[in-house]
Amino acid sequence: MISLQPLSDNILVKLRNLPEATGAIIRVARDEVSRTADVLAVGPEVRDVAVGTAVVINILTAHECGANHLLPESGVLAFLDEH
Repeated sequence: MISLQPLSDNILVKLRNLPEATGAIIRVARDEVSRTADVLAVGPEVRDVAVGTAVVINILTAHECGANHLLPESGVLAFLDEH
């Protein structure tokens, strides 16, 4: 198993699955700009994001790394409060 440690202010996230279409609303495109994700690792210069946090990210700022995505901390748009 390979371990990936982000550098500087980068974070490693795992995207969550997109919800399935239900009811009368039908998705036309699945290329959303923002996606929900779980933070797997953070670089040493990251200040506001912690491992295990659920976030909304700008997918356009992310780089695909296998099944995960690497992006700068500024690519985090919001935190998810799942209570």
